[in-house]
Amino acid sequence: MEQQYASLDDHIRLLKRKGYTEAGLDLGSPSGMIAKVLRDVYRKVSLDVQGSQKPESFVLIIPARFDKRLDDVEFRINYRYNPGNGLLRISSMAADMGEIKKLMLVTQNGQIDHAQQVYQDLSSQRAKKVLQQLANRKVNPIVKKNHL
Repeated sequence: MEQQYASLDDHIRLLKRKGYTEAGLDLGSPSGMIAKVLRDVYRKVSLDVQGSQKPESFVLIIPARFDKRLDDVEFRINYRYNPGNGLLRISSMAADMGEIKKLMLVTQNGQIDHAQQVYQDLSSQRAKKVLQQLANRKVNPIVKKNHL
């Protein structure tokens, strides 16, 4: 049976399981900070829409460092909270590593890529871009003759 991710606690467990933790993202901040920020934003949104049936969207932005802190990545997880039924879901995710970007639409709640996999995808895109730039670059070789 497929895991359902409907409550705030479900989503915090999902983030941990998929590597979106302070240690997994090499943040250097105390364990539980990502969960605390998500809880705080969720509380604010749920209070703002109290008495309403209109769903509300919000974004959780998580900075990350990979490859011995040489690569900075920013994850943006877009949530949608429905006060009518109390459900929380992820609608999309984006990751940026400088000029390299990845957008992931989430069609099944909870179906997000592991943070390390997203980083690997971004790294691969960057390597392909560099190789393409080198291939497109026209360089005339320089030949030097040694005269004795």
